[in-house]
Amino acid sequence: MTKRKRKFSATARALKDLRGMGFMPWNVEQTIPHTFIKRDAYGFADLLACRPGVGVLLIQVTGGGNHAARRTKMLGDDIAPRVAHWLLSGGRVEIWSYDLRGERGVRKTYTLRREEITLGDIPAEAVAEAQHTIDTPPSGREQT
Repeated sequence: MTKRKRKFSATARALKDLRGMGFMPWNVEQTIPHTFIKRDAYGFADLLACRPGVGVLLIQVTGGGNHAARRTKMLGDDIAPRVAHWLLSGGRVEIWSYDLRGERGVRKTYTLRREEITLGDIPAEAVAEAQHTIDTPPSGREQT
């Protein structure tokens, strides 16, 4: 009898790794009922984690082959202003991807690749748009 291969979950592995690093993580990705559709927090984040001395972190978790696509999505016209708004609010954003790696002939293990997204990575127009929404009071309310 052969062993069944366990299905890999990047999110479950990231939660375990975050706890091991001393973070308090929380899964903020939602599954829409009766569908197979998943919705990320702010359109880009799967996990929220915090740790004293480090701050608050939103993480996009993916398999290794999708790392570049997730980065492109975050820096695109639709999502970049949200990422900039989070960063301007004092939060941090990272992309975590897991890929099977190892020497030829040796058992492969999942390896974590982390990339932090900073305001310098985001297009200037998206940062300006986020700054404008922060500086503009909500409509219908007067500033006091």
